[in-house]
Amino acid sequence: MNNLLITLGGILTGTGFMTMIFGFESKTSTANLSTSFSEAGYTGLDQWGITTTGQIGLGLVIVGIISMAIANRVIWKETDGY
Repeated sequence: MNNLLITLGGILTGTGFMTMIFGFESKTSTANLSTSFSEAGYTGLDQWGITTTGQIGLGLVIVGIISMAIANRVIWKETDGY
C-alpha cells in the first residue's frame, strides 16, 4: 500500500508542477511580461497573479509531497530505518 502511495504522490507532484506552468498571468496587460518593459519595468514580479489553474497545481504539489512523506515515514518505521 505504501509503495502505491509513494507512486501516487509522485504522479500528483509532477502533475501539479506541470499544471503550475500555466497557472500564472499578468495583472496589467495581456502582453507577455518578458517583452513589455514599458509596462512591467525590469522586475514585473509584483504584477503577476495566480489563476485557478495555478491554485489547483499548488494543491496537487502539496498533497503529493504530503502523501510521499507519510508513506516514507510508515515504511521507515516498518523496516527500523533500513
